[in-house]
Parts: sequence; C-alpha cells; structure tokens
Amino acid sequence: MAEEAVINKMSEMQVNDGKKGGAESKKKTKGASGDTAGRAELKAEHDAIIAERASKESKPIKVTLPDGKVVDAESWKTTPYQIACSISQGLADNTVIAKVNNAVWDLDRPLEDDCSLQLLKFDDEEAQAKIIKEKQPFERLEIKKETLLEMFKYNKFKCRILNEKVTTPTTTVYR
Repeated sequence: MAEEAVINKMSEMQVNDGKKGGAESKKKTKGASGDTAGRAELKAEHDAIIAERASKESKPIKVTLPDGKVVDAESWKTTPYQIACSISQGLADNTVIAKVNNAVWDLDRPLEDDCSLQLLKFDDEEAQAKIIKEKQPFERLEIKKETLLEMFKYNKFKCRILNEKVTTPTTTVYR
C-alpha cells in the first residue's frame, strides 16, 4: 500500500516549469511505458533552459522554513529536495511535494527567489487535498520495476525512490 502511494505521487510529479511562459508546458504521455525518447528530449530541453538561467541569473537567496529558520540557497540551482536533504534524509525520503510561497512546487524544480518553503509528506492533508480538488482521474496499472526505471530515468529522485521502496519485480502504479 505504501508502495502504491509513493509511485502514485511520483507519477504526478511531472516536470511543469513552463507555467510562466506557457510554451514549455508538457503533456503526460498516454502509454504505460510512455514515449521515453520524447520525455528524454523534453527533459534535456528543460535542463538546458534551467542551466542557462542558472548561469545567467543565479544569485544568493534566503529560504524561510515553517519554523522560522532561514536557509541560504542559490536561485535557479537549489531545489526543495536539496533543502529537505540538508535537514534530514528521512524528511527528504518522505516529502512528495513542496509549497513555495504557498504555491505547489515540484521537489526537483529550482527555487527562483527569496521564498517561504513547506515540505509536504503524502499523508499531509494539503497534499491529498490537491489531488482531490483537481479531481484527478486514476487508473490502476501493474508495471515492471524496470519499465518504471526506464520511464523515469531522467529524474534521479524518482529512480532513487523506486530502487529504495519497490522490492518486488512489479508494482502497482496509478496514472
């Protein structure tokens, strides 16, 4: 059951940094294995855009945590996941989504400016409310672990979770 929740959340966490300009938004693929070549190309393009921003626009920023602690970070380079890791690996392992200045934020999306940061675990009411509010449809699939590793090879975080949490040859996923 915990495996299903982890994989379900991983499937939701699609790279979606293009919200600002709109043209970079990505659609989820339809097949269980997805269009891995297309995803890899999109990820490469995304990484190139972020790397360019990081090289041109990166600056020191302050990240305020819910307890009031302020963490030093670097815009366009530091991610919520990296901050979670700096606090504790257990927190990082159990965090599924972040809120930056009260906006939902992918864990692997770099922070852009001074901000407040909340790290939400799957059992957090806000994380679950997001799923329910958006009335996201779910389809239950049984997938081989190798297929999921190939599908998410562009995302080290997702692959690490798969390798650490999925101990069987197949697992249930929801899309």
